[in-house]
Amino acid sequence: MPFQKGKSGNPNGRPKKGHAVSEIVAEIAAEKRDGSTRLKKLLLTLWANAENGCLQSTKILLPYIEPEPRAEQKITGEDMSPVRLIIRRDSDSGS
Repeated sequence: MPFQKGKSGNPNGRPKKGHAVSEIVAEIAAEKRDGSTRLKKLLLTLWANAENGCLQSTKILLPYIEPEPRAEQKITGEDMSPVRLIIRRDSDSGS
């Protein structure tokens, strides 16, 4: 059935924001408590756990500190000893 001329095909309009879990989590994370956001406090706790030897916390934080190398290639130097070359993503290239 074709749409009637002058009548919206979506009478209720676009759904209101705030129903997606990611939006709700972002809203909660942005809330301030005692001068800091909840997100900052969460990250500080995660950092403290990593410093105390929690491997799971370290695995979560490490990619934000030291990004994974893009490619690894082995070459040899003049004395034929192996030289390790790590090529990292250039943040300005947009990749």
